Amino acid sequence: MLFSSSSLATLAVILGLAQTALSHPGEKIDALQARWEAHVRHTAADINGHALSKCEDVEEINARRQRAKERRMATFEKLRADKGLHNGMKIV
Repeated sequence: MLFSSSSLATLAVILGLAQTALSHPGEKIDALQARWEAHVRHTAADINGHALSKCEDVEEINARRQRAKERRMATFEKLRADKGLHNGMKIV
């Protein structure tokens, strides 16, 4: 065997770090700015998740989701029929 698993793992780490360094040459990322951007993204995700969780019990939203599901299923069935598929098998 040409390489051992540990040397391959080391090579993968080195290549990963090199790719990160080469993907944006000259870009300097301030640690404080990076932490701030991560905080903003996490905060936005928390707020959006909280807002979406309030929508779970609204009848109008559930009805809209059901209609969307039915439209997707109708499209799926139409495409299957157009291609002559039945239960994943082509009808000859």
